[in-house]
Amino acid sequence: AEDGIRDVERSRGLGDVYKRQPIHLATAILPALACASYFVIHGKRFMRVGGMLVIPLLLFCLATTMVRSAALGVLVLLVVLYFVPPALPRWSKIALLIALAAAVAFAPSPVKKRFADPRFLMRERSIRSRVPMAVTAMRMAAANPFGVGLRNLHRHYDEYKGVRDLTTAKIAHNMFLELAAAVGIPGALCFLGWLTATLIALNRKRRELLARKAAPEAAVVVVLLA
Repeated sequence: AEDGIRDVERSRGLGDVYKRQPIHLATAILPALACASYFVIHGKRFMRVGGMLVIPLLLFCLATTMVRSAALGVLVLLVVLYFVPPALPRWSKIALLIALAAAVAFAPSPVKKRFADPRFLMRERSIRSRVPMAVTAMRMAAANPFGVGLRNLHRHYDEYKGVRDLTTAKIAHNMFLELAAAVGIPGALCFLGWLTATLIALNRKRRELLARKAAPEAAVVVVLLA
């Protein structure tokens, strides 16, 4: 009980929450970025300006979580919003680039090091361990074309890992390879088919809405597509 009380007391500060649950915070920030992006595209006056001010603040909060996958997700969202119709107004595109540049320029040095220093990236164990993880999942999928069963990858991980695989996580760290190993190659292909059909359907809906001149609704579909 005393340990639990101490844990609660330690987790009250926001900085400590960043250290303890970065994934949860990053996941919470992503929809907020999508909403802010929507206001930038189709907001009026103060709403649009407010969205443009919120984006770099959210990017800064996201950077402090140090979660690369979340940062990559935000970049994909912004790239799609930048290039896919309904297009951002020209001034909004310029402002978005300025906001991104400011977020990079004022990011803390540990953040810059983690995301942009090639020497640091080459040395970091969390990156180097992903290759053997992926290879292990591929070996497992090749040996079990119909899968080892959901949530069973970690049970069979040691049977297929290589001699240089020192990770203790026992995961594929790749959704597609993990599906291929768990539910088999047919199951992974079904998932890819579903994903492809979903993206095609969203893109068709985007074009349909643009043809009807329903730009705000098309912008929502673009965010979903991203």
